[in-house]
Amino acid sequence: MSTQEVETLVEEVTRLPWLRDVDVLAEKTNSSPLRNRKEEKIRTKIINLLKKAESTPYEEEASALIAKAQSLQQQHRLDGLCSDSPLKFVSKRIHISAPYINHQSTLLSAIADRNGCSALQLHPKGIITIFGAEDDLDHVIDLFTSLQRQCDWHMRHGEHAEIAQQLGNLASYRRSFILSYASRIGELLDEANKSFTPQDADDTDSGPSAQQDAQNALAQSRRALHALDQRRLDAEAIRDRYFPRARTISLAMGSHAGVSAGASAAEKSHLSGDSAGVKGRRQLTR
Repeated sequence: MSTQEVETLVEEVTRLPWLRDVDVLAEKTNSSPLRNRKEEKIRTKIINLLKKAESTPYEEEASALIAKAQSLQQQHRLDGLCSDSPLKFVSKRIHISAPYINHQSTLLSAIADRNGCSALQLHPKGIITIFGAEDDLDHVIDLFTSLQRQCDWHMRHGEHAEIAQQLGNLASYRRSFILSYASRIGELLDEANKSFTPQDADDTDSGPSAQQDAQNALAQSRRALHALDQRRLDAEAIRDRYFPRARTISLAMGSHAGVSAGASAAEKSHLSGDSAGVKGRRQLTR
């Protein structure tokens, strides 16, 4: 950067409003080593499932692996309800690059809402804070990073993108694409959460206790959904406590081609998260 660019950057930073979520940021708790090892083991298993899901060329195998990873994540949340330690909520801040910051924020919100968290855009330049339990936040950020990259790739390489550019409505196409993509991703995540099956249900047979096992599995599944929804409500309550004047905005979809292409791209995306994390990069191909 040139000296003038650095001076301009410093001047803009000094004009940014005070970020009022500083107080909600919590230090990591000193939990027991046994619990840390257990959580690390679960996280490693989930990441391995996600890596395998993204590497396999077979859609059915990828779907099965993704479903297994999602079930394991739900089981981890369900096990947390039985823990003696109270659930700690924190906030993490990420940055979304222009263009279409508001539209990309919609995708992040869709992912956060379905994973017991709440996202809030603090500044028009793309500063976003996500509230939730720490393990949920990590999952949300990984998933958003992966899906955001997939969304961008499909948006630029789809057959309708070239037509939109020729017609001169590329910006409208892309805005509609991202919003439609976010909407469909939200629906797919809802379906994944509702299809959660506790681990014990995988070992059921056709014996006399099979019906009872199925009923117990259904009860656990409903309990997991309730717990996830309660986490979201708690995260929203903390968000509203620190930002009582936050408001929602409405974004329109003006391109029918963008709406159709965005939904189609969401169907092709892997809902598996990205083990590379926030700053990870992975080459996407057709």
